[in-house]
Amino acid sequence: MQHDEYVSFPMASTEIRAAGTFGPYLVRVLTATDYGASALRVALWESMLSTLAAVAADGKPIMSAGSSHFVQSDRPSGVADVIVGVLPGATR
Repeated sequence: MQHDEYVSFPMASTEIRAAGTFGPYLVRVLTATDYGASALRVALWESMLSTLAAVAADGKPIMSAGSSHFVQSDRPSGVADVIVGVLPGATR
């Protein structure tokens, strides 16, 4: 991860909050947990993505334990579970 990106995390969270909400839409932010970054970078990244979820009326951050940046490839059933979980009447 580049240094510029690292120092910009707090600013990104501020910009996310300033942009307003997603309106009435369901938002689920799936976050990888295994990408080889320092504990500080992981905490900043998770904080920024939690901020993104928080600006939605029905937003939730979801940590995808053991997945890399490509959550959809590493944990496809977890992604499917999240999608099914927001569909009215859907079961898996």
